[in-house]
Amino acid sequence: MTASKILFAGLFAALMVGSQAAKADGFVCRDSSGAYGIKLYDNVTPQLGTRVPAIMVLSDGSQASGSKTLASFSQAAGNLRYVDRSYHAEVNFPAAYSQTLGGVKMSQIKELVFLVNHNFNQALAMNQNLVAQLQILDKSHNIAYVNFTCARYLKN
Repeated sequence: MTASKILFAGLFAALMVGSQAAKADGFVCRDSSGAYGIKLYDNVTPQLGTRVPAIMVLSDGSQASGSKTLASFSQAAGNLRYVDRSYHAEVNFPAAYSQTLGGVKMSQIKELVFLVNHNFNQALAMNQNLVAQLQILDKSHNIAYVNFTCARYLKN
């Protein structure tokens, strides 16, 4: 194979890999105390210019591996949606659920709103963290807040 053919093949392969769009996009977040984690993944359809929430997983950082998940929400289940740059999770925990989230008994939570300070049209520097906030709306219309630091997740 001539040098020009090898160079062309290498450039073609690099262009193909570089032009591949992300299959999933999202954030991996932790609150400042390490008590809570949120993993948020979006389905990406680049040809339509869309980013649709796929799943949000809320976890307890104090629990042993394998038993950390407190709740998961998904668009497929109809309890997760993206509105005005925020993720809204409709909550329906059983009355016996005594675990707390941000000082609110989970059985009293009505909705979770997760706001990530990020514009998807702007690139992030390697290892750049983002600030986020979880708003916890209870059944009595009170709001509690938990601040998070997030890293971008991107799957090709």
